[in-house]
Amino acid sequence: MKTNALSTMAALIIMCASAQAAPVAVSGKWVAQVPNPNGQMRVDVVFTFSLSGSKLTGTASANGSAYDLVDTKIDGATIAFAVDGESARYTGTLVGDEMKMQVTYKSGENGTRRWSFVAKRAAPDAPVEQASIDGEWTGEVPRGGSRFIAAEFQFHVDGSTLTGVVHALDDEFPLTNATIAGSRMAFNIGETKGDFTGELTGDTIRMKVKYSGGENGRQTLDFVLTRVKR
Repeated sequence: MKTNALSTMAALIIMCASAQAAPVAVSGKWVAQVPNPNGQMRVDVVFTFSLSGSKLTGTASANGSAYDLVDTKIDGATIAFAVDGESARYTGTLVGDEMKMQVTYKSGENGTRRWSFVAKRAAPDAPVEQASIDGEWTGEVPRGGSRFIAAEFQFHVDGSTLTGVVHALDDEFPLTNATIAGSRMAFNIGETKGDFTGELTGDTIRMKVKYSGGENGRQTLDFVLTRVKR
């Protein structure tokens, strides 16, 4: 009986120790105003942490530049790291959506200086909904020499496959060699000359057509397709 009680107590102690040492959810972006070495100024910094198992990696971004985190450690809710190229050492303890931080600067002239600050978890980036290329679009295709052809484009996207037709000059031409990757597309039109590329921006597609010879010469011309709203 006594042996069972001791075994149960030992198991509970091990479980509690494991729970305390379990890494917490530090992954993501954290914003802070970090004191400089004399503590009189603060710099806006975005810390980005990524936790894979017990390995902590990340960056510190400030003044338009990003620097890798080095010498990283994590123990439960406590982290420690340095920023590549700096002599300062950072420590922090996670409490909810805040991280109680300290930065330690070591200097032979001024001794060790330690300043406290708080990093706050940044709201996740809102997903950007990509407008669909599917549907009808109109525009005037440049032919060079101030010549344009009014055309109606019909696009259809199925996964990573782009198909469609172009109506112009009282005729219909299929898209050929069509590709699409995200908001960017490329294609030819039937057996006509010209390599077309475009990028979707809302209800417009900014297009380029590259002519490599023939009656149009060698030139790349810009034009815009506008979505037809029914």
